[in-house]
Amino acid sequence: MAAAAAAAEERFDAIIAAEREGTDTAAAAEKQRVAAASSTAVIAYQDRTIRAVKAEQRRFQLEQQRQATDERQREAQRGDD
Repeated sequence: MAAAAAAAEERFDAIIAAEREGTDTAAAAEKQRVAAASSTAVIAYQDRTIRAVKAEQRRFQLEQQRQATDERQREAQRGDD
């Protein structure tokens, strides 16, 4: 009887250990999935930020060019007057 009880307890302990291992594995996989999703989100945010900065730089350059053109035209008109 004692041997059967010990064997049953050993099987129970083995089942619990396997369940814990499975839970740990699932938790580790979920942690990895979340980290990958977070990394992807950060990369996407960085890409959008870079595009926005480049667009703003381009707008600034175009405004500088427009102002330079306007200044040249004013100078040309002053020269004609």
